[in-house]
Amino acid sequence: MTTLEELGLLKMDFLGLRTLTVISDAIRLAKESKGIDVVFDEEMKDEKAYKLWHEGKTAGIFQFESAGITKFMKELKPDSLEDIIAGVSLYRPRTYGSNTKIYSK
Repeated sequence: MTTLEELGLLKMDFLGLRTLTVISDAIRLAKESKGIDVVFDEEMKDEKAYKLWHEGKTAGIFQFESAGITKFMKELKPDSLEDIIAGVSLYRPRTYGSNTKIYSK
């Protein structure tokens, strides 16, 4: 991102903003329609959730659906959010000369 800034370009993560809106709407709708209060594990210590990563059950999770990343994460066996972040960063690095296109006026 610093390279983009040096070039005078602006990088915006619209996908992240959209995803947060979808999550917010889902929480609100669960409460309104079913009376369910969704509570997040703020410490991210849910062993059952990490077991799903160990078993490769990541279908439907953005950037974790391909056979390659699934295999990689099964081998990594993450037991913390930091492990998952490191895993995806190692598996999907943005390298110099990649096919990423940058648009500017």
